[in-house]
Amino acid sequence: GGYVCMGLRLLEMLIEDYWNDHTKVEMKYDLPHSTLMNGWIANVNSPDPYIDPNAVEQILNPETQEPFVDGQAYYYPGRNVTMGGVKSWRTNWFCLNCKEAEVLPNGWAPKKFMPKEKLIILSDGTCGSTCASFTRIAQEANKATFIGAGGLWKEEMDVASFAGGFVCQPLYLATMAAQAGLSTFPQFITNQKWQFGWAAWYSQIQPSRPVQFIEQGPDHRLGFWQFPHASVNSSVTTSATSALYDEVISDSISRISVEAEAKNCNNKNGVYIGFISFLSVALCGLAGFVVYERVRRRQDEGG
Repeated sequence: GGYVCMGLRLLEMLIEDYWNDHTKVEMKYDLPHSTLMNGWIANVNSPDPYIDPNAVEQILNPETQEPFVDGQAYYYPGRNVTMGGVKSWRTNWFCLNCKEAEVLPNGWAPKKFMPKEKLIILSDGTCGSTCASFTRIAQEANKATFIGAGGLWKEEMDVASFAGGFVCQPLYLATMAAQAGLSTFPQFITNQKWQFGWAAWYSQIQPSRPVQFIEQGPDHRLGFWQFPHASVNSSVTTSATSALYDEVISDSISRISVEAEAKNCNNKNGVYIGFISFLSVALCGLAGFVVYERVRRRQDEGG
């Protein structure tokens, strides 16, 4: 997560097309109409949906590249949108106002830009919020090469998670209602805090669908992190990976043994014993491979 505009600015500094035209990294958003928002626009009429827009990103009119004159300018007339078979009325398009970030760092310009084949974005699939904005924009425009590391090998992998727009929570809505002079916002009977997606960010490759509902896999996959961290010695990474495999193998053997013992009463002992024997051989082979790889890497490092 973080400040979205800073993530967009980093894209501009890496990719020449974005450096020359910042509008190419602008994301299209909208908000749902509601009774609360109707009252907020009628009584407060702020040009930004946030109570304190200076604390977060401000919004911009994508057609004029200037802030909206007031709340009604982005809220009305709005758009009739169907998602999942459900129709709802939503605001006009808007984007983030990143003008302050676009001048940073002051007086600096990239010496060169990165072509797709040299701009490698590595993700374990948990990249979210600002990170998701950074990855999704470049991915949908085919401006970088994406590598996914880790995860379940036989399952598909997305390069980002929770690639949504703005989030909101009940306390924030209650504050908006109070400032707009609306009726008391309902209070929850517990102190549990939760938040939900509020503004939606829409995909460039499927413009009618929010990005968070589009799965886009990497160009290449790695089973696990097979290289050391920048600040962690490679031997630490190797040992940690080996310990993880040892633990998985041990846990698998224990679990399967318990399951086989429970099934002995079914008079199929021969089948289960044969299965256990086969699996034990396979796991031992895997353990041997891990040990071999560990030794080989240490020899390579020493050689």
